[in-house]
Amino acid sequence: MRHLILKHLVTVIFYLPLSFKVALCHLGARILARKKMHIAQQGLSYALPALNDQQQKIIAEEAALISLKNLVGFCHHAHYAYEIIDQSAFSHIASATTGGIIMCPHMGVYDGVTWLLNQKGIRTKTIFGAGKSGDRIDENIMITQAAHLAKIPHLLRQDNLLIALLEQIKQGYWIVLHMDMRTKGVPVEWFGQKTELAPTPFFLAHKLGCPIYFHYALTSGNIQKMHFSSFKLEHEGTLSEKIVKDAQKLASAMEIVIRTHPAQWIWQYRRWK
Repeated sequence: MRHLILKHLVTVIFYLPLSFKVALCHLGARILARKKMHIAQQGLSYALPALNDQQQKIIAEEAALISLKNLVGFCHHAHYAYEIIDQSAFSHIASATTGGIIMCPHMGVYDGVTWLLNQKGIRTKTIFGAGKSGDRIDENIMITQAAHLAKIPHLLRQDNLLIALLEQIKQGYWIVLHMDMRTKGVPVEWFGQKTELAPTPFFLAHKLGCPIYFHYALTSGNIQKMHFSSFKLEHEGTLSEKIVKDAQKLASAMEIVIRTHPAQWIWQYRRWK
């Protein structure tokens, strides 16, 4: 019964009008920015040290609003116009005869890239799941229901996820991996701070020899500007050495995008170990 109630609750929220959700976002953004401002300012001081306190607050508040709008946009993918900025890179993805990997930070409408690729006939899945091993049952029920309603093909995070990803890519699926999470992995420097980045996409790409791309999206009103670029893997050294170099290269690429578009990224959560 509890699970049915959770599914029903998600369904009701999912079908609320976007205009109503956006109004709630304005309220929620003020609360989020106020309660988490110290975390946002810490991150901004790493990324953009030349900013003063007032400039940091302006960016943090704008980022909170955009991030919440991007979150509720998950329920309304068809509402947005998708502008593909890098047609050549996207054409390579569309014409690929094998599966591949797309790595991205949390920018743009949540899983807009997964939705768009499937709309274009490119079989694509993303990863969902609350908890380090997908063990938060109630949250996973709600996430799965939302993904079902949004028509987002996905895999749930689990202990044997790597094997599942290998099989999906071999079957021709593209896998979307959000890479700006705080997670265990290989050491990288992220905005001048020591942290870790998951090695999963690099391990898969080296083992399978599949294509791998970097993607980010920018929100501009109801327009999603979709950027794609081929990611060049390292070829020198042991597999472990190559993965460490790949991870740092990706961390640096995300840094550039986030520094260039700071209001498009969520600063209210700790991303540093």
